Amino acid sequence: MLLAKNGHQVTLWGLPHEIAPLRSERVNQRYLPDYPFPESLQVSDDLAQTLAATDELLLVIPSHAFRAVITDIAALKPDIKRLGWATKGFDPSSRKLLSEVVAELLPTIDMAVVS
Repeated sequence: MLLAKNGHQVTLWGLPHEIAPLRSERVNQRYLPDYPFPESLQVSDDLAQTLAATDELLLVIPSHAFRAVITDIAALKPDIKRLGWATKGFDPSSRKLLSEVVAELLPTIDMAVVS
């Protein structure tokens, strides 16, 4: 929301059952009920459509879903330029650091971790 409030075009992507109420209510009633979404924040459950509109991503997802989402990103947009994430932990299937998963699946991407 801060990025959107500061003039950046932002798309909040997620699974359909999670995104539907955010799209219709334009607020996250569960976690931030007093903060409506800025107009420049879009909501989507379509990863391909979300990726088509950007070269930079900030992922905030659970570590158990990280590899699957990175695999989908690599298949849909292998030339993505920058990826940051605010996900802690390891990849549970390989026990690799998340940066190792990204390097394996998107070897040319600029990456960063937000903690």
